[in-house]
Amino acid sequence: MEEKRDVPTDREEELLTLFAKWDRALGNHWGDWRREAKRLYGMVAGGQWSDTDKAKLEEIERIAPVFNEMGPIIDAVSGAEIMDRQQVGYFPREVGDAAVNEILTKGADWIRDRCNADQEETEAFRDTFICGMGWTETRMDFDEEPEGQVIVERVDPLEMALDTSCRKANGEGARYIRRAKAMSREEFEEAFPDFAPDGHGPDYARLAINNPRHRYEGDDDISEEVSEDEVFVHEYQWFERRTVFVVEDPADGELVEMSPEDYRRAEQEAAKQGVTLRYVRQTRPVYYRSFVAGGAILNMDPETGDAEVMRDGEFTYKVITGKRDRNKRVWYGLARPMEDPQRWANQFMSQLLAILAASAKGGMMLEADAVDDIREFERSWAKPGANTYFKPGALKDGRATPKPATQYPAGLERLITIAQEAIRKTTGVNPEMLGLVNREQAGVLEHQRKQAAYGILAAFFDSFRRYRRMHGRLLLKYIKYLPDGYLVRITGDDGLARYVPMVKLDDTAKFDVVVDEAPAGPNQVAAVFGVIMQLLPYLKDAELPPEFWAEVARYLPLPEKLRQTMATAIAQQGSEPPDPLEERGKAAGVAATEAKAQKDQAGAVKDLAAAEETRARLGVTFPPAQVPLGEPA
Repeated sequence: MEEKRDVPTDREEELLTLFAKWDRALGNHWGDWRREAKRLYGMVAGGQWSDTDKAKLEEIERIAPVFNEMGPIIDAVSGAEIMDRQQVGYFPREVGDAAVNEILTKGADWIRDRCNADQEETEAFRDTFICGMGWTETRMDFDEEPEGQVIVERVDPLEMALDTSCRKANGEGARYIRRAKAMSREEFEEAFPDFAPDGHGPDYARLAINNPRHRYEGDDDISEEVSEDEVFVHEYQWFERRTVFVVEDPADGELVEMSPEDYRRAEQEAAKQGVTLRYVRQTRPVYYRSFVAGGAILNMDPETGDAEVMRDGEFTYKVITGKRDRNKRVWYGLARPMEDPQRWANQFMSQLLAILAASAKGGMMLEADAVDDIREFERSWAKPGANTYFKPGALKDGRATPKPATQYPAGLERLITIAQEAIRKTTGVNPEMLGLVNREQAGVLEHQRKQAAYGILAAFFDSFRRYRRMHGRLLLKYIKYLPDGYLVRITGDDGLARYVPMVKLDDTAKFDVVVDEAPAGPNQVAAVFGVIMQLLPYLKDAELPPEFWAEVARYLPLPEKLRQTMATAIAQQGSEPPDPLEERGKAAGVAATEAKAQKDQAGAVKDLAAAEETRARLGVTFPPAQVPLGEPA
């Protein structure tokens, strides 16, 4: 395989040239964003002084205080998503799929629970608030399960780069994406055994540095942390449009999709038979994926000689975007507007502490002959309650005067307050959302102010909702890769958990992906329970069925297991076995009704026969009486 790395094929050389072009565009476009994102991650984590600034302060013996107010704000808005998590539901758009939508929805929830997708997406959403972009990867993993399982993982945004021409939120419409990842030597050898060098020297050193054609001045994709024991791998995912012909089969009218070559052959065969084919020419995106290291593509398809075709027909990486910077054509989060106020607050506090440290602490200015013993004077002056003696006339002559206190600039404490308040105000996050209100106010007013803060942050939550729809469509494609007979755990309407086989769909099945609030979310449970309590006086006399009250029990502010047990007990009350005597009485009543109906029908038929006999005797011709099919004549 070393020959393949050194002597690429024509298609491989074409792709490497294309990747080098993309790398130059991505480096120029996303370079500044990467440096800003790395700096903002450090600030949120408490690293709010640069090494240069800290060295300058140490040189003049000043401290570098950090009052991190960015972290709690990011935690608050990220926690809001945890409190109001959403769920994805599948609803059919074609007749015949309605019976499987509930199994698909519950199955998708089960798959997500199994790989902790909610927690991974929460981490990605937190990335969005910090740097403006949060990424996840969805893939099949065969390490723990031989049949494979679906994995959803958060990806470091600094490893990702999006098509520079993309303008839509969440990267919709992007032609390509790239991930630059440093892999350990063991991980690389396991993923690409045919490319693993035999030794530990120059080959790995060459793989650790990407192809020089992919680099440009100022590109910081190659991290300084990559050592000679690591391999730097670029993963590219992109699509190319291919022309297809959708042809109507003359025999049965079915639509068949053909490549241009197949269509030309079919057209020639049809012309020989005097048949004209009806067709529509369309384009289809074909998705590819390539891994590149050391100037070679690591996963070229040996059969086709082309790049690996992605069977999902979609990017496996999904992104959540924040607010859009139109001029720079990037996205940013809440940390960017908080950066300057946070730095100002720290600098003002450092200045204030320096002034206080340099100011006088009760010292004296005195002439040497103002006291008899200077050492005794210093001891008594610093000792509270002790008497301090001067020579006669020293105080009168002004030979002893207290040191004047250093006055720090007026309004400095006000500047610190303004900077600290600006950290919140630049984001729109108010004290109510942070839970830091130090005054008494009505609960309704506090709720309204929280909702106002959520309105300011609605762009972020709307992007997350859009991501859930996009990821829901991708997850629907992964369900079909699960093996036949794969059992998933779902909870039915009766509250009982059971295992059912996962439904396998073909590629033509179409479902709408609907994102709604998860009924198990704490905020959703509290909101619904509050409405139920207001309606309870009107509902208790409505004679509602047990199924209704079983559903109400799911929204009680109780532990999940207790809610499920209560809902199950109420549902089973409505399905108690009927009284045998009552059932026999109902059966007898139905039999009597049927017998009476048959007797009435027989009398009607007899009357019709008598009427026909009368018409025949009088010589009048009428059309024969019509007796309904299936009924006795």
